[in-house]
Amino acid sequence: YVSLCDNEKTGCKARELKSVYVDAVGQFLKLIFHENHVNKYNVYNQVALVAVNIIGDPADFGDESNITSREKLIDHYLGHNSEDPALEGTCTGKSDYISPLDDLAFDMYQDPEVAQIIRKLDERKREAVQKERYDYAKKLKQAIADLQKV
Repeated sequence: YVSLCDNEKTGCKARELKSVYVDAVGQFLKLIFHENHVNKYNVYNQVALVAVNIIGDPADFGDESNITSREKLIDHYLGHNSEDPALEGTCTGKSDYISPLDDLAFDMYQDPEVAQIIRKLDERKREAVQKERYDYAKKLKQAIADLQKV
């Protein structure tokens, strides 16, 4: 459940950005809008969604050989102990890291050219951390912060 602002403070002249983290496995995303906010500008009781940004890894449920792994995923989310070490920490055994640069908010508030530069610097920073070049990674992190301030 996510509630949105009624927008009275801005005189109904602003949009609202919400980011929601959902730790789940599935094939579909269902969004249900319960009610609109009543105001003098919304005479037809309309609700609008501008964008949805879904960040995750694709789950292939089409293959019959995936039934046992699907059951293990269900057990994992229900809190049952799983024998599969690949399921520890995450549902697919992949990294939990989701870059804030993948968030829709990042693209909304950054110049597109600067955003590309920041993404390249972030990729170099992650490579530097993997190679244990922490001083270089720290400099890249500072450069990213400086670009985001500008």
